[in-house]
Amino acid sequence: MQTTIMPSHRGEVGFTLMELVVVIIVIGILAAVVMSGSTPISSSRLAHADALKSHIRYAQSRAMKTGQTWGINCDGTSYWLFNGADSSVANAVALPGETALSINLASRNISLTTFNTLAFDISGRPYSTADLSTALAADLLITLTATDDATVSTTLTIIEETGYVQQ
Repeated sequence: MQTTIMPSHRGEVGFTLMELVVVIIVIGILAAVVMSGSTPISSSRLAHADALKSHIRYAQSRAMKTGQTWGINCDGTSYWLFNGADSSVANAVALPGETALSINLASRNISLTTFNTLAFDISGRPYSTADLSTALAADLLITLTATDDATVSTTLTIIEETGYVQQ
């Protein structure tokens, strides 16, 4: 029996596994540098937006559970939860996890577009008056701006028919 040895193909064109690994590592490092230099996402802004969303949803769920009017009122410097046909700060109810009756926006380095009253009925439908006489005529846009780590804004949208809060 005779053994044949295949000729070596050293002249072939291609990349070794080591060369491919090095190129992938370099591309990964470059991508990380480019991504870190792009516009930062404000974790503070996201946290405040999530808190406001939770507060609005809390008001809506309280209205649906109790059969009474519940809502959030914002005067531009603070916002608060209310129960009943009086949306004034005198009728404020503490929000879950909060010690004060109203949320002071300046102390949290945020600002909101003033939306006055956002009230909910037993079905969770949104209204622009605490006495539920005026349903939202269009989606309500609330712009939240955080200024503690960078001045960045986000917009929450309250859908007019359902009261769904989306970001």
